[in-house]
Amino acid sequence: MIKIGYTSRTIDSRLHEWAECGNGYPKLLDSLSGVRHPERVELLIHFELVEWWYAQRWCEHHRKAHIEWFKVDLERVRTVARLWCRWMQDANPYDRRGRLTALWAGHIEFLVQHDNPITAGAMVQIQKIEEGSDEVYEFIDDKVLRKKQDAVVKEEVEEE
Repeated sequence: MIKIGYTSRTIDSRLHEWAECGNGYPKLLDSLSGVRHPERVELLIHFELVEWWYAQRWCEHHRKAHIEWFKVDLERVRTVARLWCRWMQDANPYDRRGRLTALWAGHIEFLVQHDNPITAGAMVQIQKIEEGSDEVYEFIDDKVLRKKQDAVVKEEVEEE
């Protein structure tokens, strides 16, 4: 099982707290620092990996269930975490008040409307498109959208 979480304290202090639960001293597998909006990144990672979520049993020491545990491959966790961190850093999707910018709200709405999952990989690729380093056709493979675009191009050509 892998614990995925954010802390504002030192990692060592968190590891010691986990050891108090009676499950032994946990092994640190990876750590990312300097993450922009770390609480949101943590939540985005949890949402993407929800399929592998595992709530640990009741902890008497802390008087609660520990819920940030996942039964998932470490490489998948590393990939998802690094991509969400990269997107958060490069896209800077929140305004000064902590709200999602209109640009990113629009991208997310588009993904939802077309039944595309909101994943770290998708968001990084959209950011690349925004930067001009990826072509939109590399991201969207939707024949309906292409037909609509082809029809518009044909109409413009026919009017000339």
